[in-house]
Amino acid sequence: MKLDDVFGQVRHWFDLQNVDHLLLALGCLAIGYLLRKPLAQLTLAIGGRVTKGLGATLKDDVRDALMPATTMIYATASWLIAMNLLVLPAGLSEVLEKIILSVMVAAVFSALYELIVPLGGLLKTDKIKGALDLGSDWILKAGQVVIVVLAVASILDVWGIKIGSAMTGLGVFGAAMALAAQDFVRNMIAGMSNMSEGRFKKGDYIQLDNGETGTVERIELRSTLLRRPDQGMAFIPNGDLANGKIVNFTTRHHRRIYWSVPLRHDTTSAQIMAIRDGVSDFLHASDEFLSNSDFPARIRTNTVTGEGIILTIYVFTRTGDYTEFLGVQEKLVLHVVDLVQSSGAHFSRLLLPPPT
Repeated sequence: MKLDDVFGQVRHWFDLQNVDHLLLALGCLAIGYLLRKPLAQLTLAIGGRVTKGLGATLKDDVRDALMPATTMIYATASWLIAMNLLVLPAGLSEVLEKIILSVMVAAVFSALYELIVPLGGLLKTDKIKGALDLGSDWILKAGQVVIVVLAVASILDVWGIKIGSAMTGLGVFGAAMALAAQDFVRNMIAGMSNMSEGRFKKGDYIQLDNGETGTVERIELRSTLLRRPDQGMAFIPNGDLANGKIVNFTTRHHRRIYWSVPLRHDTTSAQIMAIRDGVSDFLHASDEFLSNSDFPARIRTNTVTGEGIILTIYVFTRTGDYTEFLGVQEKLVLHVVDLVQSSGAHFSRLLLPPPT
């Protein structure tokens, strides 16, 4: 095509335009360009007032995430209005309209994409937070992937490209993958259940059904990583944790001392009573132990075995911290040793640390 022909077509196009409509279209473009940011700020301000009236708060990070997309929507809207005011060739008008609509759709989904992370932060309540933390916020990432897929599907639909059959095929493929990964899915759902129920969280010291103990190091999609007392790492499938009994020691506010003190068979009743009363006086005089109706302190001789006369000490410490507990327990052990020695009695075997 010659250059003269091009200029001729352009002149012909101008001749077809209504001057008032042409000026109005240029005005719309100018207004859309100059006022796109103020209009976006006004829109977000109104949205903030509406959400505040509903009892919520539109935080700054949410507004920042919405600002670029809102600005783009106003700019593309001005182009769409201007284009409808002009007389364009049918083919060109259709293509331009699809381009503008595609940009608007992309802007809307871009806003949703950017909102995933700040909205995830708003949802981090005691229960939901655990689910969001599972596998390095994989739920948020999955949500972003879904938004991208929906955005692509919507833009293709604007251009008249139907993806229904493709989505059906994708669904069949997904079902096949789900059947092949049943164990993975089961553990993933179990991990979400563990976190939503608040059974444990990162940093908690727990005991499993089989007696194994450790500190929760990390919670992943398929398994929970447990740091054992010997510093070894145990990878426990989430499904096993969901179906098994778990004791969470971190959640306790007080620690228990449950100690069976073995005395020799030749220990007299007077010696036993002296030891018992001495332990009782020590516990009541100390502010490091609990002694009330909810946490009673019990010191009794309850049985005689082949190992000797058993004096049972059952008491709770005020502290739940393990390091502090060790110091409190040590004071009790040393005091019991002094009482046994001062009474003239003897332990029937090697004195072991009291179980907790």
